[in-house]
Amino acid sequence: MRKAFIISLSALAVLSGCSKVQEQPAGQAYDDAWKYDESLPVPIIFSNGPEVSVDVKAMYEGNVMKNLPVGIFALATEYEESGSPGNTGDDKHLPLWNTSLSQDGSIIPGEGVLMSNTRVVTGENGEIEFSEPQYYPFDRTYAYSFYSYCPHHKVTYEDGWYKAAYSVGYDDIMWAESHAEPYTDSDGTVFYGYNSDYIRATGKNGEDHLPSLNYEHLLTGLNFTAEFDAPGEFTIVNFYLDSLPTKVALRIAGNSSVDPDGSEAGTFEVLKRERLYILKDGKADIEVDSSSPEIGTLMVLPAGPGEELYATVVVRDNANPNHWTYRSERIPFSHDEGFKAGERYKITVKVLGREGVKILNSGLTDWKDWEELETE
Repeated sequence: MRKAFIISLSALAVLSGCSKVQEQPAGQAYDDAWKYDESLPVPIIFSNGPEVSVDVKAMYEGNVMKNLPVGIFALATEYEESGSPGNTGDDKHLPLWNTSLSQDGSIIPGEGVLMSNTRVVTGENGEIEFSEPQYYPFDRTYAYSFYSYCPHHKVTYEDGWYKAAYSVGYDDIMWAESHAEPYTDSDGTVFYGYNSDYIRATGKNGEDHLPSLNYEHLLTGLNFTAEFDAPGEFTIVNFYLDSLPTKVALRIAGNSSVDPDGSEAGTFEVLKRERLYILKDGKADIEVDSSSPEIGTLMVLPAGPGEELYATVVVRDNANPNHWTYRSERIPFSHDEGFKAGERYKITVKVLGREGVKILNSGLTDWKDWEELETE
């Protein structure tokens, strides 16, 4: 297997105690002095500013993630070229790092771990700016990949994975990764990034090869609305989905022992399955009738084409509350193309009266803007 280990030749100049300063172009801002003076550290900055884009079909183009807490990891990467044994497709970026936990459960960054769950609150326009400047090491031994997720959460390190455990149902969960492509300068020197050599070489040539975080929505949105054959005669008093994942662990990034090709990062482990209730004012009991037909929205794990989900609908007969207080229906529903991550579906629950309840075909609708969705 042919692999390019990411060690820049120009590191020899630093190891020998030398530093190099190129003449800075006239009119160049002092903030860019690090591009030409190798005695200065190279800052970690992202190309997304002033916006962090959301690269999902159902989202509005250019949607801004503003004022949201994200977690960021910078982890060492090994680059495997296309055409190498075992890599017949595109170039791969393989994880090359390790870490451990202390006795109290806190994460101890190990070899190849530059940033470990650094919390950043995005700006008004979605920009990522650290509260204090962050820099690439002067030591160019490693190049790094970036992994990010939202909303920021407590993270554990288990069996080679960084994981964040979430309760599913009411919040959006997003994830992003950023890997560098090799860069060849005018002298034919190849730089593997991201590290200080790579950023400096591309920057002083006026090219933008900075890390970029394009977040993916990992959940699907199910929006339920009620219709009544006999308006005013019946009320939905409870609604829930059966046996869905209600607690999951997001795999943010895994080392080479558990994720050798990086393909499992950004996926979930299901920790618990139980009922998932539509809530109103933080309670499972609701009142939905013809004058207020909106039942609510649940954020759930995606489902495959034709995969059935099950809803239980509890209905009250307003005319005979003592004789027939409740009627409960467990109803299957599905979508021919599945319920996809990053898309939001409108689903109609039709109350037929004493004959029962049915769920009509679901249709795809525009996703709500990020700022309308609750986060922790």
